Amino acid sequence: MLAAHPGTAQTALLRSVQDQHHSATLSWTTRLVSSLSQSAEQGALPQLYAATSPNVQGGQYIGPSGILETRGGPYRAVVANVVHDRQAARELWSLTRRLTATEIPLPDRLGPR
Repeated sequence: MLAAHPGTAQTALLRSVQDQHHSATLSWTTRLVSSLSQSAEQGALPQLYAATSPNVQGGQYIGPSGILETRGGPYRAVVANVVHDRQAARELWSLTRRLTATEIPLPDRLGPR
């Protein structure tokens, strides 16, 4: 298993939420986030890299290399310590299986420590 995130990409998602709620705070937040974000195409690069690069190994987390991982080229992103909480992983997996009505077992190997 591995994971990837796009950072902050300019898509219609935030504008859509703003349009629905007509909030001045959300409007300001949208402008701020837009100034820190990258194009949707750039946001897709970490996922593409994770899916196609021979340099990526299971258990890695790929994201943008820039400040706060909001934008930039793909790199091996920082993983918070809480991610390695095996009990939390089991509980989340169990909840996911229940909500999706699937029987996929939790992998024995949850990734590198």
